[in-house]
Amino acid sequence: MKTSSGALAHRLRQARAVALRAQLALTGAQILFWVALIGAPVGLALRARRRRARRELPRSGGAPPLVN
Repeated sequence: MKTSSGALAHRLRQARAVALRAQLALTGAQILFWVALIGAPVGLALRARRRRARRELPRSGGAPPLVN
């Protein structure tokens, strides 16, 4: 009887480990989804802002750009 109860406990631990791994994978997928959902519009807005700022800079004839 001890062998079957030990085997049952082992199977339950295995099932728990599989469930935890699946839950972790789902959580990771959700985090990636939300990061992409928020990051894409923010990235596009920053790119547009950078382009607009570059267009508004006064261009001097032959002077090289200032480097910090």
